[in-house]
Amino acid sequence: MSGFIMTTLTDIARAWAAALTTDAALAAWCEQFGKPLSVFVAWPSGQDREWGRQDAPYVAIMPLGDKSGTDADEHEFELFLHLGLEVHGNVEGVAWKEPKGFSAIEKDFSGLVLEAFAGTDFAPCAVQGETFPAQADFFERDMAITVRVPFTI
Repeated sequence: MSGFIMTTLTDIARAWAAALTTDAALAAWCEQFGKPLSVFVAWPSGQDREWGRQDAPYVAIMPLGDKSGTDADEHEFELFLHLGLEVHGNVEGVAWKEPKGFSAIEKDFSGLVLEAFAGTDFAPCAVQGETFPAQADFFERDMAITVRVPFTI
């Protein structure tokens, strides 16, 4: 046995999935879409993804990689999120066909997801996101997230 405890990407993904499924504010926000949040923990592969419009609203968490070692003060982890949201008509008075409608996935949904993660032992320290053009009332956003965890022996 090595004598030190090391956090893994799977630890972070599972903690985040648990945070998303128990977050009251996120659950309340998702109610307006008539379905609870779907959460997927998946490893990237060459295969087609198993989630999509039928699962929206959803968050897929995909562990990507890490930088660590016994000489490091902290371990750095990279995870990728894919968010999906289907909206018919208007949400809170905002017409989704208008450019300002993207704020629901960019600001509201993404913000609630990040707030849920902040309450875990693995709070994000850097986030980079990209929102894709809507396709028939279906919106998607990708987020690359960095987490730093202190190295402990």
